[in-house]
Amino acid sequence: MFIIATLAYTLIPSDYEKITNHVFDFISLVVVVTVLATAVKYNGKKSRQLNWIFIFLALLSWLVADLIWTFYIYMGKDPFPSLSDIFYVIGNILLFVAVFRKYLNVRKVASLRDNLNALFVFIVLLLVVSFTVLLPIIRSDSPLLDKFLLVFYPVSGMVTIFFAVILISAFGAGKERLAWFFVFAGVCVWTMANTLFAYYDWNGIYTLAYNLVNLVYLAGLLFIGMGAYIRLLALEGVDKS
Repeated sequence: MFIIATLAYTLIPSDYEKITNHVFDFISLVVVVTVLATAVKYNGKKSRQLNWIFIFLALLSWLVADLIWTFYIYMGKDPFPSLSDIFYVIGNILLFVAVFRKYLNVRKVASLRDNLNALFVFIVLLLVVSFTVLLPIIRSDSPLLDKFLLVFYPVSGMVTIFFAVILISAFGAGKERLAWFFVFAGVCVWTMANTLFAYYDWNGIYTLAYNLVNLVYLAGLLFIGMGAYIRLLALEGVDKS
């Protein structure tokens, strides 16, 4: 159902922004419910359950932000920056906490190579994004709040990616690794969407690329939702055995 809704989203003309917002919010809600179901299934495994609770809270915060964004669109007001950004920021922080907590569980088995791979990816991403997006924004005469948010979203994602690369590299084989791989992919795609948003908004052409950027955001949600669903199926299999 989630994939069908995502495909349907691509068929909606960009002129129908209110409709696309509703479809986006519905898809976000499906992912939030899926992650919550996964967290609930971890009954009795508090440490692992808490990681998925943080992911759930992050996605829930983003959903609230999306609903506020939709409200601003209905009111004919500029949704950026606005109250919605408080929840977008909170969501990014909570997702980082989830990945970092999982990283703490595997850091002892992470090799020097795992850490160097993560550092290499982080440095490459930081250099590319800094010279193409971040530095021009910082040097611009945009309002301070705008600059902070447009820099915070990509950077927070890249920091999360750093720990996610170590996490995936150090993980052993198994369905839990596959689930977290999808979560990691979702973080990467979501960071890409944040970078595109920062670039297009700073250049004043975000409305022209609205559906494109939202489609990238949806792809990130799809990966995170798939990771949660894979883990949910694995936990249900354990209960039945």
